[in-house]
Amino acid sequence: MFIRLDPHRFPVSRHKGRRGNCNGFCVDLQSGTQNCGACGSACAPGQGCVAGKCQ
Repeated sequence: MFIRLDPHRFPVSRHKGRRGNCNGFCVDLQSGTQNCGACGSACAPGQGCVAGKCQ
């Protein structure tokens, strides 16, 4: 099993205006493809996350 890393995921200690806390990590729910709009809401391959919606 391979895990795709989300470049928009940061440790809580580096939380600087990010939008959400998912499992102890601050994530950008507006542009992170693994947590788009909500924790664990991943976009399909080839899609991006824009304003919290997969496109």
